[in-house]
Amino acid sequence: MLGMRRRATPLMTFLKKILLVNHDPEVTCVVRQLFEHAGHYLVREETDDHLALHVARWFRPDLIVIDGGSGSMEAEFKTIPFLTNIPIVSLTVAPQKGVVSSGVLSGYSFFATPLSIDEAVRGLIDLLR
Repeated sequence: MLGMRRRATPLMTFLKKILLVNHDPEVTCVVRQLFEHAGHYLVREETDDHLALHVARWFRPDLIVIDGGSGSMEAEFKTIPFLTNIPIVSLTVAPQKGVVSSGVLSGYSFFATPLSIDEAVRGLIDLLR
């Protein structure tokens, strides 16, 4: 019909997907809650390394956060073709207290601990923007 205008439809936004891999469910629960509280994120928790690899295949995360003690997990994730360009962040305990720094090293952003979980999640949210 002539003269009728189409109504503007709101833009569809998609949640960023984050895969958390940590052997301590209490840690993943806290990190998941912080991401969900910030909004715009769909978070999947996994406490088993082998299951995390399978989950990554169907979940297709935008960011993977792994336990620093997971050893070769980062290399295993990078063997999955569509994950080669996905950022992988390793959270680990600092060997010394009082060391705080951040920056870019060899093209990768980093945060040196001690950081609170809140500070780490805020940094990861900035990374996803």
